[in-house]
Amino acid sequence: MANAGEGANPPGRNLEDLMTDTMRWMAERPRRVMAGMHLLDDDQLPDEYHAARRKGQVAGILELLDVDGLVEALRDAHVQAFWIYCKGGGGNAFYPSRVGHVMSVLRGRDLFGELCEKCLSADILPLAIYETTDFRITRDHPEWRQKPVEMLRGERDDLPEGHACAWSEPYGDLLIEQAREVLEGYPVKAFYVDAIAGHSHGDEYLSPSAWRRFHRDFGFEYPGKSALSHEDDVRYIRWRLQCVHEYLERVRNAVKDVRPDVAFTYNYCGFADLCDFVSCDIFTLKAGNLKLEQLLRRNAALSRPHSGEALLDGMSSRAQEAKGLDGYRAECWTARSLGVATCGSFMMRLDGSVPQPQLDLLAEAMGEQVRFEPWLSDPEPVRCIGILDSHDTRKFHPPGSGPSDAHARENEGWMRTICASGYLWEFLDEQLLTDEHLAGLRTLVLPNVSCISDAQAKVIRNFVQAGGSLIMTGETSLFDENGRRREQPALAGLAGIRFIEEARPERSFLTLPTDGGAPQSFAMEDGICAVEALEDARALGGVLVTLKPPELDAAPVLVDSDLPGMTLRSFGRGQVLYVAGTPGAGFARTGRHRAKIFMRKVLETAVAEPLVRLQGPETVSVYSHRQCGQNRLVVNLVNHAGTTTRTVRGAPCEDVDRMPPVPEATVWVDDSVFGKFRSACLAPSGNEIELQREGQWVRATTPGFDVHAMVVFNGG
Repeated sequence: MANAGEGANPPGRNLEDLMTDTMRWMAERPRRVMAGMHLLDDDQLPDEYHAARRKGQVAGILELLDVDGLVEALRDAHVQAFWIYCKGGGGNAFYPSRVGHVMSVLRGRDLFGELCEKCLSADILPLAIYETTDFRITRDHPEWRQKPVEMLRGERDDLPEGHACAWSEPYGDLLIEQAREVLEGYPVKAFYVDAIAGHSHGDEYLSPSAWRRFHRDFGFEYPGKSALSHEDDVRYIRWRLQCVHEYLERVRNAVKDVRPDVAFTYNYCGFADLCDFVSCDIFTLKAGNLKLEQLLRRNAALSRPHSGEALLDGMSSRAQEAKGLDGYRAECWTARSLGVATCGSFMMRLDGSVPQPQLDLLAEAMGEQVRFEPWLSDPEPVRCIGILDSHDTRKFHPPGSGPSDAHARENEGWMRTICASGYLWEFLDEQLLTDEHLAGLRTLVLPNVSCISDAQAKVIRNFVQAGGSLIMTGETSLFDENGRRREQPALAGLAGIRFIEEARPERSFLTLPTDGGAPQSFAMEDGICAVEALEDARALGGVLVTLKPPELDAAPVLVDSDLPGMTLRSFGRGQVLYVAGTPGAGFARTGRHRAKIFMRKVLETAVAEPLVRLQGPETVSVYSHRQCGQNRLVVNLVNHAGTTTRTVRGAPCEDVDRMPPVPEATVWVDDSVFGKFRSACLAPSGNEIELQREGQWVRATTPGFDVHAMVVFNGG
């Protein structure tokens, strides 16, 4: 019998070693927790609370906090690192700050320091988090708050205001001073800044100091986002991002000046270059929702060579109810299968007590992971398909040039199809559109990515020339990175097409030939672009034009055209598949099975050798990695049956306490790429699975499982 544990990596190094190492702890401490300490002080609480307190109806602030008991519970839950708030959302520091408000009920007690020391004694790594959404500053410093333009001009004083803006002075200076205090005084290994970009009213509001800076940088008064021209709106959004980036750089420099060994990160807001690993909170998303997978895959890719992190909330609502067990296990296994650390969370109550059901949930989910750690360490992800999410397209696609969410819907449709088809894939941020990163992919999907720079187009051409397959749809590269229309798409020559006209609704059916039968037709609800195939491109499909019948209820009349609906062109050692419509958008909107069939045909043409592929229920996702120094391939399967429909948007996610089991699933592996495998088994049991060979492929079929199965292919 094959032993799943043979060659397993030794346990992680001890805490003392990790405290002197700058970054290794991120890989060796993947089971983390964060306690939401967003507590209000006496002067912030309503009169009703104080009345109830005098009557003995409620416990006092932090009166029930048992530091020893909390840390012991975390240790028993197999937690390896604890994010501790040095300042929570109430704006109250939990350590004796010299520059900020200290929680008055502490009366000189250093709660942050106590938690750090108790964690160290329990072999739990202490990490510091600083909350910028500060209710105290919002109350005490209204001049720091983000405001609508009418209030900035002094025209009105009765409109809703946002939170204080951390990336503009003087609040930003206070944050840096408090960060220095924490890092100089406490043995933490990371410093996390939460909500640094602010989440009040999106891009519309500005703080007074940011408003003055806008006037200085632009030469005119900020008129409100809706009053900006498209060109100025592009400048404004890039300017806001630059302001946040400059401030984050200040914070990072302050952190590294005091403690070069401390990792710096923040709730991700668009920049991966300043953080040591990418992290973000995923509060409302649950297993099965593709937005969850988007964020986890993004964090994983942007953090390499380190591991990313995701805050997977243990609560299903503000009522602080624990999530369903199996749904939460699926969330955690999605993260760990991608090489992303799981950070569970719970809210500390005002009296300092901690909800036991959430601790029990963490213990179940993290305790399960412990047995699999030998096969999760030092992962090298097996990569196949990359799908690009374009910030520039989402933000800068010009109004009036098709639906504003066309890229997002097309993206969602392709992701759902790739997931349901059993492929390995990753979600690419534009920052990852580099020669180096794309070199590890087999196929790149550009789902109606209308805004692409010349530099990005060059990277994509290099990818295809080096042997990659490219799928591009709709108006991809018709506009530059600022939303200015080109005469021809930047990638038109690469695809072997000449662009004639944007999509029109009367061009609504794309046809594909069949072996000897009538062509298959596929509806494209958003219309099809008119293009011409150049001499070195091959038309793979046609376009039907709809003639409007005189009777409204009559069936549409479809007429053949000479336009190609899909083209294929070889370039260098690679190939380009161009689809003139947007099948993913229609699938995302309606869930039509025919749209998924069409996209699967495209994928099977583009992804001839997928390395690893799953054959099983569409509710199961597949993830795979090799381990450094180990002659084996690890495949994780995560079941989402019983959760919400696999969409990015749509209905609220559903809690699942008991996941409907999967009867079996088959994993296919390209044996010619990885080397000959001699055996396969389930981890952690070591139970052997029969290997069957078909040409260059080897397959292993798992027995039934509920949430997660790990298949280990052992080399010769």
